[in-house]
Amino acid sequence: MVAAVKDDMSSSKTSLAKSLANTRENSCANVVAVHDDVRFCQSVVLEGCHYTMRALTGDKRPRQQWSQELEHRKEHYNLDCHPTWKV
Repeated sequence: MVAAVKDDMSSSKTSLAKSLANTRENSCANVVAVHDDVRFCQSVVLEGCHYTMRALTGDKRPRQQWSQELEHRKEHYNLDCHPTWKV
């Protein structure tokens, strides 16, 4: 009886350790994914501001090309932007 309880405790510790390791790996992967998303959003904002400033001076072609490229990226990489975003 005591041996069975010890075996159960040992297997519980092992499964708990494996579960914690998996959780840690998943958390790291999620952090990396969020970081990549943030970097992408930052680049979109910076590029958008740059091309908007050029459009204000009268050169609208770079802004239009950038918008088309962004639409292509959204479709090609299956990006799900916020529904209120206007591109």
